[in-house]
Amino acid sequence: MLDDEMTLIRGGNRAPQTKQRAEPVADRSLKEVVARASGGDVDAFRALFDRYGERVRAYTRVRLGWGEDAGDAVQDVFLAAWSGLPNFRYEHEGSFPGWLFGIARHVVGEHRRRRGRTVLVPLDEAPETTVEFEGQSLSRRLLVCELERLPRSQQETLVLRFIVGLSLRQVATALGKTERAITAMQLRGLETLKHRLRSVR
Repeated sequence: MLDDEMTLIRGGNRAPQTKQRAEPVADRSLKEVVARASGGDVDAFRALFDRYGERVRAYTRVRLGWGEDAGDAVQDVFLAAWSGLPNFRYEHEGSFPGWLFGIARHVVGEHRRRRGRTVLVPLDEAPETTVEFEGQSLSRRLLVCELERLPRSQQETLVLRFIVGLSLRQVATALGKTERAITAMQLRGLETLKHRLRSVR
C-alpha cells in the first residue's frame, strides 16, 4: 500500500524534491523529518508514513470498518497531508501527529457522509480479539460496541487516546481543544465506559 501511495504522491500536485544523495531519515528528529517532507523530500514523507501509518489505519478501521473504505481513507489522509505540509507550522512534538489526525478526522467524516453511515465499525467486521482496558482483557467487539454509545466528543477522545495511542497534547491538537478539556472528556468517557462494561460482563 505504501508504494501505491508514494506513486500517487509523485504524480500529485506538489513536485517531489530532486534526490541528490541518499540520506537516512528514520532516525532524525520529528521536526527535521517534517521540515524535509515539507520541502518535497519523498523519503522523509515515507518516514512519516512509517511512524504514523499504522495508527492512522487503526483509527480508520475503528471509524469505518475493516473493508476497502478504511484503506482508501488512509491513502486520502496521507495524500492530503502531503499537499498540506508546505503550510504546516511545527510548534512542538505533538503538533504534527495532532495535525495529521485532524486530517484523518475530516477524511473519515467525508467517507461516512458519502456512504450515509454514522456508526463505528460493525461488530461482524471487527476481529474477535482482546484488548487491554483498565488492566483487564476485554473483547474488542464489546469495547467498540460500548464506545459507540458514548457522545461523539468522548468517542473521539477515547479512540485517539487509547486505541490510536496519542498523548493528551496530540489529541487536543487533533480536536482543536485545550488539554484541560480533553482531560475532562476522557474522565467522563472512561467513567461511563467502565460503568457500562461492568454491567455487561
